[in-house]
Amino acid sequence: MATHYGAMNTSPTAAILFAAYLMPLLMSIGIYRSIRLARRWWVEPDTRPDGDWNTVWRFVSRAIGYLVVAVTCFEVVPQLTGVSLSAQIRATPYFGYSLLISGVIGLVWAIVWPQIAIFVLRPGRYPAFIASSSIQNDDVDLPTP
Repeated sequence: MATHYGAMNTSPTAAILFAAYLMPLLMSIGIYRSIRLARRWWVEPDTRPDGDWNTVWRFVSRAIGYLVVAVTCFEVVPQLTGVSLSAQIRATPYFGYSLLISGVIGLVWAIVWPQIAIFVLRPGRYPAFIASSSIQNDDVDLPTP
């Protein structure tokens, strides 16, 4: 079947290629948002999630999302294409390395994000500029770390 100029390729392989090339960008945006969220929780403790289930949901959902990306890059896409990841790197380096980078980022961030969030949400942890003794205000009782 001949395609004319400007025709859109809608095959599943094209969708996998597009997703693989777009994945590192989307993951970088997600990591940036997670870091901003952790920073906001650190600087403004009032914005932290209320309740244990809400807190756990915020950690677990993001960690599971990044684990799903890692498993997809390392297992699902090679099974769908019928070619191992190392063979994809040799045959189509842009696609293979994009999968490899996305999988490594997903795996590492799924481990690092909960640790960052737990560190930020530990009770009695406040930034140095909030808990410092240089702030002299008798109207405010700040907890000491």
